[in-house]
Amino acid sequence: MKELVSVIVPIYKVEAYISVCLESILKQTHKNMQIILVHKDSEDSSLKICKYYAKKDERIKLIEVDKDDKRNLKNIGLESARAKYVTFVDGGDTVRPNYISYMLEAMVKEKADLVCTSFYNKNEKPKEVKAYEIIDNDSIMPSYMHMKFKSHFYAKMYKKSLFDDISYPEVNYYDYFIVGYKLFEKADKVVNSYIENYCLNVDKKMFKDRITDYDRMKKISSCFDMLTFIEENYPRLTNFCKTKICFEALDLFKDVKDKDYRKQLFSYVKLYRKYALHDDRIDMSKKMLCMRSMLGYHFMSLTYNTEELLRKPI
Repeated sequence: MKELVSVIVPIYKVEAYISVCLESILKQTHKNMQIILVHKDSEDSSLKICKYYAKKDERIKLIEVDKDDKRNLKNIGLESARAKYVTFVDGGDTVRPNYISYMLEAMVKEKADLVCTSFYNKNEKPKEVKAYEIIDNDSIMPSYMHMKFKSHFYAKMYKKSLFDDISYPEVNYYDYFIVGYKLFEKADKVVNSYIENYCLNVDKKMFKDRITDYDRMKKISSCFDMLTFIEENYPRLTNFCKTKICFEALDLFKDVKDKDYRKQLFSYVKLYRKYALHDDRIDMSKKMLCMRSMLGYHFMSLTYNTEELLRKPI
């Protein structure tokens, strides 16, 4: 297959990882790529590394962004993308050799607008999953509310036309969550696969240290934009959306340290847990997370350990 694919790589403070990231992209079995490196000015040596690779391979386009530039790096990359299909690779991660070929083949074969795959963490062995699920228009938003699709920008391939009237907000983190449901809503067909061909290389603690509690609270704030959108366009999914907000608040609760923010998240759990508890889609193990909140804020703070459960679709 000779289709051109634009690969957008946002780069900021990933000196220790960027070379292995770019090597993994250059080793793709699919060769017809436009590789767009969007580097934001930082004090490390990642720009020097990017310049080295840009000279090494003519498929690479390097865009240097000033540190005072508030634009989202993904938007800058999209402006330069020439291909019909685009995918993103975070500058701190790596991809398996079939990352692009697998998604492109599914995209073209199924005439899809969006293809989702999964990821694995460094030092883990990826699972081999060959089958994928085709989700048509009427089922896409119910599936999104069901958390069937991961809320991250990577490990996906998009028709670039999905971004014609959608752009990422000018925030540091959780930008995909803010626009993700809009991209899925525009799609007529989505291919969803659990094949793990995207590797998270960046140390989790380092990544979490970059995110402030204020950044995290922007995610929960954006949930109410999503709720308004669902109420206006998919009223039958309103309760499902409230269930999703409940679990997003639970997920954030484990990482937020500020007590006032934590209490605010707890209030969202209290407000929307009834929808989760009455949702037949939710298994009992997850409902137990909501029931724990009935014993109060302090009890939930002391006993909270939900990361693995919250990673699973509801």
